[in-house]
Amino acid sequence: MTVLVADDDRITARVLEKQLRARGHEVLVVYAGADAWNALRSDSPPLLALLDWTMPDINGPELCRKVRARTDGPFIYLVLLTGRDHSRDVRVGMNAGADEYVKKPFALEDVLRRVSHGLEVARKQRAAAG
Repeated sequence: MTVLVADDDRITARVLEKQLRARGHEVLVVYAGADAWNALRSDSPPLLALLDWTMPDINGPELCRKVRARTDGPFIYLVLLTGRDHSRDVRVGMNAGADEYVKKPFALEDVLRRVSHGLEVARKQRAAAG
């Protein structure tokens, strides 16, 4: 799997999945934070994760913290997707370990550009780690 989409809004998740698949990406879609955590800590984690802030079980910032606290897994590029737009929320998300913070509603092309960039960064990080 290359890209994880974790969003409890099924419409948003399906739109992202369709657009990412159309660009040749392998995609896993989940609707709850616990399912996202299972994918992120698997033996074959995604290169990039698009994480909604608000999900059942585990929220996006907590997932970021959990991923960044791991010392045994490969680098994963993390993008928080959220309707929260207060500067305090951006700080919380970035301090949790997100690489990008995208406010909803988002321009699809903007997210796709960030995914492309994030995948490039993740591939380079993993190659450097050996």
